[in-house]
Amino acid sequence: MIPLASFHGAAVPVTVRPWMPNWMETQTATEGGANATVYSGTDYLALKTVAETLNFTVSQVEARDFVEIDRLVEGREVFLCPLIHSMLPERLERYDFTRWYTFLHRVFAMRTPAPTPPWASLVTPLSGEVWAAVVVATGLVALALRLMHCLGGDWYPTLGNGLLQLYKTLLGQDLAQRRLTATATRLVINAWLAFSLIVGVAYRTNLMAALILRSQPPRPETVEELVQAVDRINIPPYGKYWKDFYLSSPSSVYRAVGELLFVGPSIEEALELAAKENHAVISNRMFLDYAIASNFSSAASGPTLYTGKGSVDTVPAGWIVPQGAPYKRQLDRLLTAFVENGLFLKWHRDTMEEARVESLRRQKEERGAEETVGQGGGDRTLTLYHMQGPLCILGLGLGLAGLAFLAELVLGRWSAARPRRPSPPLLSSSPPPPLSSSPPSPIVFPSPLPYPSSPPPLSSSPLPPVLIAVSDS
Repeated sequence: MIPLASFHGAAVPVTVRPWMPNWMETQTATEGGANATVYSGTDYLALKTVAETLNFTVSQVEARDFVEIDRLVEGREVFLCPLIHSMLPERLERYDFTRWYTFLHRVFAMRTPAPTPPWASLVTPLSGEVWAAVVVATGLVALALRLMHCLGGDWYPTLGNGLLQLYKTLLGQDLAQRRLTATATRLVINAWLAFSLIVGVAYRTNLMAALILRSQPPRPETVEELVQAVDRINIPPYGKYWKDFYLSSPSSVYRAVGELLFVGPSIEEALELAAKENHAVISNRMFLDYAIASNFSSAASGPTLYTGKGSVDTVPAGWIVPQGAPYKRQLDRLLTAFVENGLFLKWHRDTMEEARVESLRRQKEERGAEETVGQGGGDRTLTLYHMQGPLCILGLGLGLAGLAFLAELVLGRWSAARPRRPSPPLLSSSPPPPLSSSPPSPIVFPSPLPYPSSPPPLSSSPLPPVLIAVSDS
């Protein structure tokens, strides 16, 4: 077979489908009002360079899907499909591949779990085990203080007052040191103050981070977690090769992936289903990153979809050509030069940057200019959205206080309106004597004694001496 070094300006039939970020087609309006197709992407830039080097023009043959692309290449109706294809054993039986120029790191994409509500930021700074330990420690310390005071003959503080004092120290308030004179009591209080200091500082620091940074709930990141979390994995029609490949795997995890694979919807429909249902999509990471950045991201809530950290599989990829194509060696030589000079990496980086800029521009237009006012400087301030937790606590406290006040008011009015029974006598339990019907007898006062006409004579006897005791002090 003689290698073909040049096509001498011939039109080469090529088929390709849009596959971001490798091949993208954008419709733009020309000056005359007609629509023109603008091509971009890493594989398009590589094909453009190959066509200039081998001296041919591209004659694009339309294909409905990737299944038809396989049929056109296998039937030699086209010379080339300049789009990355995974090198699978089943495909090598139908057509040939150029040299691999990249590895496809196939990952899964799923719906991003809803973030925790803002009011939950009051609880998330500490784990459930820590909260339980704090509650148990508070109860044990309050009970210990109560027992120590009871054994010492002191009935203060009560269990309720002790809990209130310990709760105050957790909030950073002072501690009432009334009757804390025993050494054992002071040791317990010192240990509790150290405990409350550490817990309080840890809670406050984590609370500030939880108020500003939205915490994400746990989500599947590996293949093992994927097969346990989703109901279905959607893949386009070309995924029949992958389904057979996974089902024939000796790994039970990959066999489970093959059983969950549903072949049918297009990649766009599969992504839409993943954003709405408990479904997943498996594709190469470059495509999923570009699709999520372009169509499934919001400036307010972030990306709707996410990609797992672990790769489902990693396979080499290249362009596909008919078997026995005489120009395959020239394509391999040029693709090798692109890889060695890092052109594919540069083209991919530039394409992703353009996609991010375009996505941000579109999001700003959708939000409107009023939402962007006052956000300059890069400082992020706390809003009512972040302070829902404290406001909920305040509202709950006011509501409970109002209910308690109404209950006390109703009970007070009810007790005041209830008729009171006469109280029994305090000294004797016998009934009082009956009243007499006879008229009362008149009160007779004794006659006054007559005053003497003259005072009695004074005695001439001397008075006895009076002794006065004087203390030495």
